[in-house]
Amino acid sequence: MSHSRFATRRFGRVDAAVALLMFGLTSIGCSTESRHRVIVYDQPWSSAAAVQNLWCAPELRTSCAQQAREEELDFPSKLSKAFRATPECVTVEFVVSSDDHNGSKDLESKLSKNPGLTCWRLRVDFRPGLPRQPFTLGPGTGSARNEGDDAEHEVSYICETAKNNGVLSYW
Repeated sequence: MSHSRFATRRFGRVDAAVALLMFGLTSIGCSTESRHRVIVYDQPWSSAAAVQNLWCAPELRTSCAQQAREEELDFPSKLSKAFRATPECVTVEFVVSSDDHNGSKDLESKLSKNPGLTCWRLRVDFRPGLPRQPFTLGPGTGSARNEGDDAEHEVSYICETAKNNGVLSYW
């Protein structure tokens, strides 16, 4: 009887040690925090959407388009503030791809030269005057995998999506 109790304690400790080791290895290998993500806000896309989504009379179209572009130009700073204020985004870098062709080209070049980064493209279907801006999110320059209806207020969803390669758990 004492022999079996000794064997149970001994093997119980081994089982616990193996379980802790497996948990540690799994945590290190599967941690979303260990992988660096970059979310690139596609401003040219959003600016084009701002003009395309106008509801103006034909004679006011030019002034409406200018106003829509100006409103969209403020949007990246709102998004940047939201990303910095959201705990889920601590390990995610938010970058704006601008209308400047050379700046966008430089950004794409830097991202492609750093294989440790995983880049996600955030495209906002900007709608002037609305408080909620629909968006799509996809890896690299590929097609979108995820979408939402309020980019500024769903940054935790955006960051979690990017960190989990587009797969979200809902439990």
